[in-house]
Amino acid sequence: MYKAVFIDLDGTLLSPDHSISAANLSAISQARERGTEVVLVSARPLQGMLSIAAHVGLLQAPLAALNGSLIMQEQEVLFEANIDAEMVADIHARLVAYQPTLIYYQPSAWYADRQDAHTDKEQKIMDIPLQVQPFPRTLQTWRQEKSGPNKILAIAEEHTAVEMEQDLLNQYAGQLNISRSKPIYVEMMNSQ
Repeated sequence: MYKAVFIDLDGTLLSPDHSISAANLSAISQARERGTEVVLVSARPLQGMLSIAAHVGLLQAPLAALNGSLIMQEQEVLFEANIDAEMVADIHARLVAYQPTLIYYQPSAWYADRQDAHTDKEQKIMDIPLQVQPFPRTLQTWRQEKSGPNKILAIAEEHTAVEMEQDLLNQYAGQLNISRSKPIYVEMMNSQ
């Protein structure tokens, strides 16, 4: 008997059209009836997970958002790891030469300095609107609040994403979790 089951959303629980099959709903229900804790896990911010959690009856269960950099249960933060604003400034300066789409995620907000096809695609799975504003303005707010994003996503052509990932690993090994979750996505989280 399993004590807990962790289920990824996009590409696992959710179909390509973002629906949930009857078979998946039934499996979640059966696991819960057996006393198994069911935890939804996603690269999405918390706000992008809540409607799905509600649909499958898991709003009271723990939710692991932003690749695990935020874990919530109901309104209580069980774990949170941000990337320091000064490190974010350095990352941004390092990556702009590659000309990627850079997106910065927090539990209830996400930011980019421009809207493009990549942000439009992300918006389709988000329940909160993208905040488009110049990066220096976003950074200034984080410096004032002594905070930062939980996750940074850099999107570029595959060969550029490979180069960015290697550059970041060379610079931030041990400080950040850095991975390509798709051929064109490089994701960064605090390695706490």
